[in-house]
Amino acid sequence: MLATAANASLAYLWDTESWNSVATFRGHSRAIHGVGFSPDSRRLITSGFGREAIKLWDTTSHQEIITLGDEDSTIFQDPALLEDNRTLIVMGIKNGSPGLHVWRAPTWEEIKTAEAAKAQ
Repeated sequence: MLATAANASLAYLWDTESWNSVATFRGHSRAIHGVGFSPDSRRLITSGFGREAIKLWDTTSHQEIITLGDEDSTIFQDPALLEDNRTLIVMGIKNGSPGLHVWRAPTWEEIKTAEAAKAQ
């Protein structure tokens, strides 16, 4: 799989054998500035701006799992989820100054609970 982002607030998932688009992810109201995968490739991470700073997506169902917001005017780029599947590292740029942001992502149990709540 390969993920790409577009300035039109979309991200795409591609099959690298056929180079066909597998899914289009919509949900950011502004441009997506970065994409990344969880270490097990089960989740796609998209990074943006403001209340939609980070979104986690399921790469199988193509559904949004959770949104992590930020009240600042920071643009988030280059998201990465570390091997523990909980530590999310993202480069943030505010007023031209870069900074590293570290968040603790939800556990798989928390994600499953959020997915079950959305399904109801």
